[in-house]
Amino acid sequence: MRRLNIASTLRAVYDNGPIATGPLQSLTGLSRRTLEVIINDLAAQGWIDDTVPTASSKRGAGRPARSLSFNWQAGYVAAVQLDFGYMIAQLADLSGSPVSERRSDLSNALSREDRIAHLFNEVDLLLTEAAVERGHVLAVAVATPGIVRDNGTIDLPATFLDWSDFPLRSRLEEGFDCPVQVENDSNLAALGEVALAGEDPDANFIWVRADGVRIGLGIVINGQLYRGADGAAGEIVWAPALNFEAVQDHVLSGLVHPDHPRSQEAHEIIRLSREGDAMALAEIDSLAAGMAPGLQTLAWILAPQEIVIGGVLGTLDHLLVDALGRRLFAQPHPVEARLRTSASSERAIIAGAIQTALGAVKRTLFSGLDLQSAPIVRQKTVTGDVPHNETVSARSV
Repeated sequence: MRRLNIASTLRAVYDNGPIATGPLQSLTGLSRRTLEVIINDLAAQGWIDDTVPTASSKRGAGRPARSLSFNWQAGYVAAVQLDFGYMIAQLADLSGSPVSERRSDLSNALSREDRIAHLFNEVDLLLTEAAVERGHVLAVAVATPGIVRDNGTIDLPATFLDWSDFPLRSRLEEGFDCPVQVENDSNLAALGEVALAGEDPDANFIWVRADGVRIGLGIVINGQLYRGADGAAGEIVWAPALNFEAVQDHVLSGLVHPDHPRSQEAHEIIRLSREGDAMALAEIDSLAAGMAPGLQTLAWILAPQEIVIGGVLGTLDHLLVDALGRRLFAQPHPVEARLRTSASSERAIIAGAIQTALGAVKRTLFSGLDLQSAPIVRQKTVTGDVPHNETVSARSV
């Protein structure tokens, strides 16, 4: 029972801090004495900040109110976005606020082990830049293309050498002393959209990524990621009847990367479209014509509240939304979902990975199991030397 009371108290401070002991007692239903003992323990362990206001002549007699806040710097989470030509690694505190980030280019010909060695090295450099010890990282989440099976094995077309049928999660766990999560990048983008765009936490929507060589779908039902059987939900690349392959062949697929052979042409079309050029707008319209059949099918099967267009196509904003709307909403039975582009585009993936890593931390903190001291406190007890990070953050959405 004590463990559950500790978990309940910590969760209440996490969700509602800074909070005084009176309201906290109302939220937890604990006696004042029990609550004070738990608060003292959590403060000593480094999980909460316990502040007593300084004496003031205006304050009445009696015990001063304590102000309790979750210690967002009690630990950190790391997220990595693996893509075909680049890698993004980000470190965040326990509020989800970014502390440090690195981006590096990758060759498609890079071997599997070299790619993983690069990932470990980038995380090490990230921690060094932020003056954070590796032991202070409480969870890691990695975004990757392809189906991520429930056992952490990857299944995808032959885009990464030696990547398919590879137990990626198990391999990454060898390099970290904390929980490691691996998930499909489009799935994580859908979670990131919730965090960055203020999406209704109980929303039903699909996040579509269909540009260049990348095609995927993240499905959120009642605020929860839907992974389907063995993580295969949303892999529309395997469904040619949806016609998303037409997007890969379109000139605007050149937006996916500056090195794409049609990149310059694609950006010129966008420039002219924003100026109202008829031929350029016709190219946007032809892109919409290729996407509409698949989106219409998904909309009537899943009946989401929203269809969110992400990836580089999300940067087309109203140009693409208007062109798609003419096809999806002008039918005898128009699609009932709202249509918009992503508020965060490609940034949604790394944001979703951070949220996934935070989820692993919260499952540990609020599980009712024995709670160890925060990593910084554990290190201070042993060495007396704690790296200091001056990043000031507020809790994220």
